[in-house]
Amino acid sequence: MNSEGSSVYPISHLLGPPLIRLTGLLAVVLLPLWFNPWADVAFEPAKIALFLLLVLLAGSIALPTWLRKPDALAAPPRALRRWLSAYLAIIAAATFASVDPPASLWGTPNNLHGALVLAAGPLFALLLLLSWRTLAARQRQVTALILGSVPVTLYGLIQALGLDPLSWTTDAISPVLSTLGRSNFLGAYLALIIPFTLARLWEPLPSGLTLAAARWRYGVVLALQVTCLLLTQARGAWLGATVAVAACLGLLAYRWSDRRLALAALLVCLLGGAWLLLMNRVSLVRQPTAASASAPFVELRLASTATRLLIWRTSAGLIGPRWLLGYGPATFTPVFKPNSPAELTSWQDSAIVTDPHNLVLDQWLTLGLAGLLALVATVVTFYRLTWRGLLSAADRPAHARSAAALAAVTGFLVQAQFNPNVIVTLAIFWIAMMLGVAEGHS
Repeated sequence: MNSEGSSVYPISHLLGPPLIRLTGLLAVVLLPLWFNPWADVAFEPAKIALFLLLVLLAGSIALPTWLRKPDALAAPPRALRRWLSAYLAIIAAATFASVDPPASLWGTPNNLHGALVLAAGPLFALLLLLSWRTLAARQRQVTALILGSVPVTLYGLIQALGLDPLSWTTDAISPVLSTLGRSNFLGAYLALIIPFTLARLWEPLPSGLTLAAARWRYGVVLALQVTCLLLTQARGAWLGATVAVAACLGLLAYRWSDRRLALAALLVCLLGGAWLLLMNRVSLVRQPTAASASAPFVELRLASTATRLLIWRTSAGLIGPRWLLGYGPATFTPVFKPNSPAELTSWQDSAIVTDPHNLVLDQWLTLGLAGLLALVATVVTFYRLTWRGLLSAADRPAHARSAAALAAVTGFLVQAQFNPNVIVTLAIFWIAMMLGVAEGHS
């Protein structure tokens, strides 16, 4: 009898990794769908509570498993472990040095992304990486990621048709918010999922389906995702998705020396760019009441752009006094509000700004230059490891998986320069990075 089947190691060591993987499957299926329609804020608080519960569950399974039988979990690449450890340590240091340490630790009613939430994303994704011992485990994770988007997408299409049984109030340009809470959050989520769905067109699955049948089914899902993304009318998300799809096709064209895929990538860039310009003038769905009551469509687009520029300019001016470790997690609103420009109130009704709408500014103001550099180093490590996997893999499905991870993370980083981050997109961003690392490290 081998050691795993003997009485030396309790049965919990055999169940540990599968149970951790189960929390990953539950996260990507339930987290986008989870909301509380009876709460004043229906989406983000409920999703954060669920996510923290799943992280706690995964951690409580992993810790005793690792302490009693360390080889039950895979070891992460050394460079990734080093930079993730640095990033988590800087989160702790920035919280301790915060202008409001309790708020930075737990979050505030206006900003729930305190240190616990910031650290939960990379920790959870790292636990999943440690539990993915086989290709089949990673394939199940991606399948759950894609299938979890189907009800989200269908609900968004129902909203676009005006058939939603629930009445949501939004000041966004589109009423298509599905279960993400806002159209640009839904768009950012779809921009992350679309590259993985696209990659499935070249990956036969061990489910008895032929490649042609799998392509047909995933092609339908991909069409629904792109349609829903269009209906969100979210410009940052559309730009991120365009870059992601073009990157995925371009990487595969390079790896396979396929001119048709290279032309397809170019066509995606041209059509995506053309529609991005038209999005400032063409509306695909009826504006929600809260938005249409304030101004016509084109003026709302101009107001959105002007608001972001004002927020970026003001946020950049706040970096100097605390450039090294930032102001601490969840402190943006009280720091920004006294410095809010008067012009901002003429463009938006609410004076509360909870996020700089830019990932670089957000990280710099929250964790300082130290945190920003640690995050950049982590992302660069992901690109290096996943690129190595793309070049070294021997079969086309492996190339497609690596290209999908590279494209999804790139698309996220592009759209995150224009949008606030919510727990769903942050969690999937970290999971996508670990999927790519696993391909390069396997």
